[in-house]
Amino acid sequence: MTNDELRELRDDIVREMYAEAVPPMDYDDLRENPDDYPEEWYKNHYLSTERFREIYDKHIDEAGISRRENTSLSIAVLATLAPTSNPYLVDEVEDDG
Repeated sequence: MTNDELRELRDDIVREMYAEAVPPMDYDDLRENPDDYPEEWYKNHYLSTERFREIYDKHIDEAGISRRENTSLSIAVLATLAPTSNPYLVDEVEDDG
């Protein structure tokens, strides 16, 4: 898989994660208008670890990428782009109980 294909796969994964996050966010808008978002924007959106894994695994299985590509991609998604899995960081999740 090329680097461009990996970036596209990464964006597809992250796009779906934020669409399902609480509160949801338009990932494409973030990419097009980064100055409109706070510095640590990912902390404002919650997605359970279980749902994160389901979304990630679905895309990985469909793409059929190598183990090395999977490792690189998972680091990029987990470390820099994914919504938080800590509900206490997101006001909307805390308020909903």
